[in-house]
Amino acid sequence: MVNPRKDIQAKAAELFAVDTAKHELTVLLDQGLYRHLRCANPATGIGWFEIVTWPGSLAVRGDMDAGYVFHRIDDMFEFFRRNGNEQGINPSYWAEKLDHGPQAGTKRYDQDSFRERLDEEIAEYERAYPDIEATNEQARAKYEAVDWREQWPMKSDGPRPPRELLTPSDVRSKVDSFDGNGDLTFEEGARDLLRELETADVISGAWEWDLSGWDYHFLWTCHAIVWAIEQYDAAKAPAAEAVSAR
Repeated sequence: MVNPRKDIQAKAAELFAVDTAKHELTVLLDQGLYRHLRCANPATGIGWFEIVTWPGSLAVRGDMDAGYVFHRIDDMFEFFRRNGNEQGINPSYWAEKLDHGPQAGTKRYDQDSFRERLDEEIAEYERAYPDIEATNEQARAKYEAVDWREQWPMKSDGPRPPRELLTPSDVRSKVDSFDGNGDLTFEEGARDLLRELETADVISGAWEWDLSGWDYHFLWTCHAIVWAIEQYDAAKAPAAEAVSAR
């Protein structure tokens, strides 16, 4: 099964390559740590972005997002050069360096990841259901074998009978109902479903579930930073080689 969390990263990388296939780099300012780069398709301008650096900071904005500001070391180009992963980016680490912290527009509700986790939990419930049902029936038989009225004349004071179980089919129907109403396209709806399933003892610890995934635009922007720096370095290389050859 494809991991949605990894899939969105692969998708962002693939689409960035397509979006920027005809992009060119224009260096508007290059004075030490003060830089201003603009990257765009010169024929259309679609998918443009620009990067500005000053000591300790890098700002990026463009078509894909309102923008991000990162802070770490004096030369932020050097920071991004050496802190990528096998895909060239490191969204978790880089998000920590954002102006307003790692949650500043980097994550969003991820329905695919939620459904994957939910399907796994329901499958586990289905596997365990025969044993759960047997235990529940034993508890019900013991409960019904006692005349609780002798001990608790007031019915409300006595113990409660075992909960009615949801069958695996009931669980699937409940999920389908939420899905059919479009409720699972929003995190609030997903949380409502989880609360109902937890109340019915189908799942547990749902409040700990992380329903978020990387925002596609943030991943695209990470690739944009790496691409721009690579183009910048390539453009500077001939001059650097000429100096070293003297």
